[in-house]
Amino acid sequence: MADVLLQYQANPGSSGANLAVIYFNLTGQLCIVGNDGVEHPIPSQTGNDQAVTGNLTVSLRTIMTGNARPAVNGVPSLGEAALGFKELFLDYTNTATVGNVTLNKASGRVNVAAAASNVVVACNLVTANSRVMAWAAQADVTGRVTSVVPTAGNFTVNCTAPTANMAVDFVVFGAD
Repeated sequence: MADVLLQYQANPGSSGANLAVIYFNLTGQLCIVGNDGVEHPIPSQTGNDQAVTGNLTVSLRTIMTGNARPAVNGVPSLGEAALGFKELFLDYTNTATVGNVTLNKASGRVNVAAAASNVVVACNLVTANSRVMAWAAQADVTGRVTSVVPTAGNFTVNCTAPTANMAVDFVVFGAD
């Protein structure tokens, strides 16, 4: 059996409690195992949500090498209004290079040279439709990020000229 996706026990702690475990088996088929201990494949279908009561444990320990994507474009959410995620970890590099740099990461730190008005970051994850957020990562008397302009293969962080080298953090979001 692979990693458990969901485990449900209807009457926790009671003798003969109903138990269900849902997981993807080694061939990638979604399956359920109940009290009978037998693996039952779950057919691919859509339908009404089913109500459950009792303790519910969800394991999101999933190791992936491909893309995670929703089944329908623009419909599912990641989290809920009152139930958000605690942290988000992205591939990150903190470069010591001052000025233009190549950084093929979804997030990172670059450095605008003193008195410069921009820094260009070459990044193979960026397209002209990407959304790139950038902000000053340290206080500077005059330096402020004023805009970020993505183009195919890079983005430019424009700023008012800092008095000293200014660190700038960024995050890239795909929009294609």
